[in-house]
Amino acid sequence: MRRKVYLGESLSTLIAMIKEPHPQDLIADLWERGSLLGGIEVCGMEFDRVPMLSKNLPGLPKLELISVKPAAVFIGSESSYNVRVSRNTDVQRNWLLELSIGGKIPKKFFNGMFKELRSRVTNERVYDILSRAELSSRKVRFLRYGTIDYCKLVSSLPLPYVMGKAVLNSGKTLPLVELNYVSLLVEIALAEYKIEEYTVIYVGKSNIIPHTVVLIPLRLFKEDLLSDYVLVYSITSIKRPYKNYKGEYVDRLLKDVRKLGFQDMRFLCHKLIFEKYGLLGTVGPEVGEVVGTLKDFNVELIGRLGTWKEMSIDEILNYVSI
Repeated sequence: MRRKVYLGESLSTLIAMIKEPHPQDLIADLWERGSLLGGIEVCGMEFDRVPMLSKNLPGLPKLELISVKPAAVFIGSESSYNVRVSRNTDVQRNWLLELSIGGKIPKKFFNGMFKELRSRVTNERVYDILSRAELSSRKVRFLRYGTIDYCKLVSSLPLPYVMGKAVLNSGKTLPLVELNYVSLLVEIALAEYKIEEYTVIYVGKSNIIPHTVVLIPLRLFKEDLLSDYVLVYSITSIKRPYKNYKGEYVDRLLKDVRKLGFQDMRFLCHKLIFEKYGLLGTVGPEVGEVVGTLKDFNVELIGRLGTWKEMSIDEILNYVSI
């Protein structure tokens, strides 16, 4: 049986499958909750993996939304901040700066929205390593699951990953195209501290490890709290392999938050995440040629990582009404 196979259990995939439901279609991803919107548990509560804001979440009218206009603070020079974020990579856009504009956030966070959409898609899921995608014969092979025949392949997995797995006619592979990106280390913490506003701090000083700190008062989401708590995102950019960052460097992601004027902040629990494709680099015309070749083989690219185009949640949802 040939069916449409979606590579990547992403927001784009879920929206596409809700818009055009076909029970025989299948979702395949490397692991469950691999999406950036999959959320993370801190202190027994589910939060987003990175701070996000939306303008209006088009097509999702039933969500209870909270509007915020952040207090934005710059420490140090803006040019130094930009260098610290980009790590000398020409990025498409710095979505961290866009947080200062303000917007809306679901009361159950974006991961709560994602979880609800995920529950609406009951198609078969496969969580396995993709060995190769044989485009001429329309087969995808997985390490443990085996081979799946498809009529169309729809991928929201990172474009570099898919390019490395795609096999054309007679064993030929796609041309090698370098896709640059900046990875992010994000320390997410719950702290006891009183703060009134959603606050974003941009740090252009090299003696402070995080370049972006986001403070979100938890009372925005839970009005019945007996104490004042704040959700903290402390973010820095990295270029070396993730495993090279440990010890004091990682510890300072939270310690340095206190140096920004929050000496009395008491951290209750925290988790570190590594977001490999934190900021996407610009692309040249050769990427368009690769995308065209994939399209010729009935492979459709969707989503931020699939198309290698920096997108907001609104932009993903913009042309979809569900």
